[in-house]
Amino acid sequence: LQARYNQAAGSDWRVRLQLAPAADYLYKDPEPGILGPLFNTDGVIFPYTPTIETAYHAKYNTSDLVHSNYRGYFYQNSYVDAVNVTGIFTAQDTAEANYLLAVIHFFRSATKMFFGQGENVGNPPPIVFLDGYGSHYFPHVPCVITNFTHNLPDDVDYVQVPVTTTTVKTVD
Repeated sequence: LQARYNQAAGSDWRVRLQLAPAADYLYKDPEPGILGPLFNTDGVIFPYTPTIETAYHAKYNTSDLVHSNYRGYFYQNSYVDAVNVTGIFTAQDTAEANYLLAVIHFFRSATKMFFGQGENVGNPPPIVFLDGYGSHYFPHVPCVITNFTHNLPDDVDYVQVPVTTTTVKTVD
């Protein structure tokens, strides 16, 4: 399992959401706590291929042309709509359960502004980067998380998992 998470980013086609390289908060904090499992994978890696909905738009203005049965279309701009990612996570052992708990906590935290103490207090939620399907499809696309939903179905056996806190050691 760990070998899957340690592949080089260029050859890794899995979908990943990660913080900026210079970030020092959430799972990149020196004491990430419950988010510690995400440090080793440098963000959230979807263990199964997620469903991703993307819409691209080209916007045109119209103008009525004199003595014509047709309207003139003039290009204005292009944009990408919200990217919706729907994924499935499972936990077969304690390590995967801790990872899943870190993922849920990360998404919940990434939709809130910074508070408490420190230099980021009052800042909006962090920008994350979406990678997936090689360097030509989602090549480190900057995103903001606007919505996070998860469900706890009633046909699943839930177990209590001891939360391990992790201190990240940086090497100079």
